Amino acid sequence: MIHPADLFRLPKDFKPYPIQLLFYLLFADHHEVWASHKRLARILGFSSRTVIRSVAHLECLGILSVKRFPGSREVNRYTLN
Repeated sequence: MIHPADLFRLPKDFKPYPIQLLFYLLFADHHEVWASHKRLARILGFSSRTVIRSVAHLECLGILSVKRFPGSREVNRYTLN
């Protein structure tokens, strides 16, 4: 599980949007968050495209794992590593 101190090791050019998403996932009620990009955008207050970019960035850094279900009506499942 990620520790809040790990945020200090993020790159200096790291934008605030992934950090907001990260805090939402850190303090979620469940270990695995089931939500669509639209729902996350509505909760966090920024666009769906920004959510997609933030998820990709956190996934690239190895902080976030995403289970995707292409071709079905299932929503993505997000888990912090």
